[in-house]
Amino acid sequence: MKKYSSDGTVPKNNLFKGEDISSVRDKDSFYSTITNNLQIGVYLVQDGKIIFANKHISKYSGYEQRDLLGADITKFVHPEDREEVRMKAIKMLKGLHNVPYEFRIIDKHGNVKWLMESVSSILYKGKQAVLGNTMEITEVKEARYKLEQLQSLEATILKSVPHALFGVENRQIFFANDSMERMFGWTKDELIGKSTRILFRSDPEWLDYGKLLYSALEKQDCYIFEWQMPFVRKDGREMICRMSVARIGERLTENKRIVATFEDITEIKRAEQALRDSQQRLTEIIEFLPDATFAIDLEGKLIAWNRAAEDLTGVKAKEVLGKKNYEYAMAFWKQRRPMAINLVIEPNEKYENTYSAVRRVDNLLIVEVEIPDFGKHSTSAYLWCKASPLYDSNGIITGAIEVIRDITDRKIAEDALIKREQDLEIKSHELEELNTALKVLLKRGDEDKREIENSILKNVRELVFPYIEELKKKKYDSISTANLTILESNLRNIVSPFGHKLSSKFADLTNREVKVADFIKEGKSSKEMAELLSVTESAINIYRYRLRKKMGLKRRDNLKTFLLAID
Repeated sequence: MKKYSSDGTVPKNNLFKGEDISSVRDKDSFYSTITNNLQIGVYLVQDGKIIFANKHISKYSGYEQRDLLGADITKFVHPEDREEVRMKAIKMLKGLHNVPYEFRIIDKHGNVKWLMESVSSILYKGKQAVLGNTMEITEVKEARYKLEQLQSLEATILKSVPHALFGVENRQIFFANDSMERMFGWTKDELIGKSTRILFRSDPEWLDYGKLLYSALEKQDCYIFEWQMPFVRKDGREMICRMSVARIGERLTENKRIVATFEDITEIKRAEQALRDSQQRLTEIIEFLPDATFAIDLEGKLIAWNRAAEDLTGVKAKEVLGKKNYEYAMAFWKQRRPMAINLVIEPNEKYENTYSAVRRVDNLLIVEVEIPDFGKHSTSAYLWCKASPLYDSNGIITGAIEVIRDITDRKIAEDALIKREQDLEIKSHELEELNTALKVLLKRGDEDKREIENSILKNVRELVFPYIEELKKKKYDSISTANLTILESNLRNIVSPFGHKLSSKFADLTNREVKVADFIKEGKSSKEMAELLSVTESAINIYRYRLRKKMGLKRRDNLKTFLLAID
């Protein structure tokens, strides 16, 4: 008995088709022997029951032949496939379908297996029967499933690769992923079968690329590099790419089968160039700063050293640029040690204490220090230093920069000013002491003066006024009486401090008003004052009015009491 044809249909010369084999004596045994030696399963169903099954049916179902005979054929079919199998079998029996169909069965041990089957209608013992031919295809299905999974995985990988990817044989493209269109502008169909020349600007560049690439793959299985010449998109735009190229197989064969991925790094290259331009501008700016300025990276390598730093230290940039291990500190301290440029990133109390002044403002470190043995002349120098971290566009520290200014002259001037201020303070203290002494002397002089005045006043009152009072009791002519009165008045003005006090307190008083005030204080009447001053009583009243007004007295205030309080 033949197996299936190459197209999967049942062979037309099927051994059992269209023949009533039950009419031949001893043929059952003969055909049973034949079917058992076939490499396919053969069974016979009549009235829905299995009446014959060869050993291959038993092999992949797990049931003995005796267990199969008389059983319902559908009980072995997977429940989910039963209806579909029934419909396909009916179509095949009616001649509507001649391609074998696939379905699952559940064997005696509960395992699921795949079968491929074809059925045909025959007569057996004068009755209609179904002849089935089956083949177990579990391994084929599993292999096919694995292949499908692998193909799906390959397709997924190709889709998930963010870079453009293609396969090349003899410099002809035989497959490409979707990213090729996104990156180069050509669809997969437009690229497959085309020469890789389509991606290059010129033949020489294409040939040079091939020489470089295949020469490298002769020695190694994978080659990653950046091609300095630009590739060309479908629209003519150029771009710089980073490539990873691998040969297919252990060695590069004659057909030169390779797989290549392309990463567009045009923007990266532009950013790198912009960064280089920015660094160059920064270097130029630093170079012409008036203060000594230098910078380091995170490894401590000196990356900038301007002219002012050369002038200040006497050390040329070419002698220190690119060096590590605190080489720049030698120019200032004549020893390798952290400076402000290091301490602004990594604080260190030990070295911060070597500075005379340390101040942090936000991310800045500002210090001052006197270095006694500085520079090529080994002289003392005062330095002011400001350090700051350097950041990239993401705010990450990439290094540090320090500015140093020689403030020796300013420091000397400040010290001289401080000394001058100290001298002035000493002299000021001396003047204060002298002023205090003068005040004491003046006070003593005032006391002595008052003592003398009081002594003279006492003597005049005790030794002169009594005799004047005696003379006033005698009768004289009018001229002598007036002279006596004037004499008394003048003496009283001389010996009385009241007039001085009153004049100092009320500077706008006239001499006549002072005399009237003195008479009022002594209790003289207006008539007496008029006689003594040779004026009328009305004039005295006017003087009284002016005194009250100038002294700011109200009507209820007593003028004599006020004057006595002053005395």
